[in-house]
Amino acid sequence: MRFPTPTISLTLLCCVPALPAAAKTLYVPSSHYPTIQSAVNAAASGDTVLVAAKPTPYAESVRIHTDGIVLQGKNNPVLDGSTVTTGPDPIFPGVQDGPSGIIVEASHVAVRGFTVQNFSRNEQYDGNPEGFPAAGIRLGGDTDANGNPLPVVVHDVEVSGCVSQNNYFGYLIGSLANAGDPAQYRIFANLATRNLTHGFLVYSGNTALTGNRSLQNAQQGAGNGDGITTGFDNGVVITGNETAGNVNGISVFADFTAAQQPPTYITFNNVHDNQQDGIIPNNGVSAIGATGSITVSGNVISGNSIGIDLSYGISHSTISYNTVTNNTGQNQGSFSGIGIDAGYGDTCTVANNVVTGSAADGIYVDDFVSSTFSNNQVNNNGGSLGYGFDGYGFDVTAVSGATSATADTFIRNTAHGNNTYDAYDANGKATLNTWTQNSFGPNNVPNNGR
Repeated sequence: MRFPTPTISLTLLCCVPALPAAAKTLYVPSSHYPTIQSAVNAAASGDTVLVAAKPTPYAESVRIHTDGIVLQGKNNPVLDGSTVTTGPDPIFPGVQDGPSGIIVEASHVAVRGFTVQNFSRNEQYDGNPEGFPAAGIRLGGDTDANGNPLPVVVHDVEVSGCVSQNNYFGYLIGSLANAGDPAQYRIFANLATRNLTHGFLVYSGNTALTGNRSLQNAQQGAGNGDGITTGFDNGVVITGNETAGNVNGISVFADFTAAQQPPTYITFNNVHDNQQDGIIPNNGVSAIGATGSITVSGNVISGNSIGIDLSYGISHSTISYNTVTNNTGQNQGSFSGIGIDAGYGDTCTVANNVVTGSAADGIYVDDFVSSTFSNNQVNNNGGSLGYGFDGYGFDVTAVSGATSATADTFIRNTAHGNNTYDAYDANGKATLNTWTQNSFGPNNVPNNGR
């Protein structure tokens, strides 16, 4: 079976340019550079700051202002923010440094091989004592006291081989003020764990997150903490990651503007045992002018409350070749225990998915129109009822006020062994939806149009 493969531009994969001939290495700790920040301040474009591990952590917040440098850890040095205090920023008056662990405010920068922990307080700004929540590693510019972005442009940054733990955010990639900038961030082979809220929070398009792990975040306990989440940007590639033990596994909230947006890909991830939803892809609906497709493909999604949640609004997107198993929704109340919740969207393709072992419905279709459901295998769902659903393979709701599932096509699907009905269309046989060439078991409502 072949899966669609996202295309990532070469500019995204080649974030850091070749070093010039005069490049040098600055060693930390040393007599010249006892702290990481002292070496970073002395580095020129093309230089490498090589930081060795030591018996005690580095108690400092590091801010990178110089383009084209590499911050390289040796034997996994640790930055600890437990005792770090803020101080005046050397570049921007009125901004206090820290207490994020590593702050990148320059382009063509690489950060590799660090553990960053215990940066959980807010950054302080003049006139804004609450500041901005800290992160283990933060990429992108500050804002001033009024929340306006400072005049710094950050692009072409790599972060790899790092651990961010016990911080407010694990990795904060871009900022809400600069959302939409073509930042070209490459984030790979990192771990985010036990942070207070999100493991990876992305506010910039043209970002690739590959081969990362985001585990047991949301330690704040307020229901706010996803493994990977994006805010109002398109063109993000999320592939080959593992998310587990968070509130939601992966949530994408894309740009809703009518301007044409690049596609977003969520592919080949292992998303399991999160408290609520496995994957939430959201780019709005056609009625509000949403553009920029989302592809959710080749993921393994298990042990969540809902496997793939399409109820936040999605259009012109593809949900395909996912394995969605044993999403039981334990202790989550109604609207839980569903494999794929097609609750609000239009003009989508849901195809070639395997959906089994859901506590309630396999595929639930509500306010979802003009879409195609094809070649899905939806078997043995509805084993634990009591979540507000009936244990159907396909559960298609009737037209009721603003809520309807109409003009949908169900073709070449298989549904067997589901608890109540293998397929149920409350709208009646072939009146509002099209059912053809499906293979369903004997437990079906006669008017489902199969």
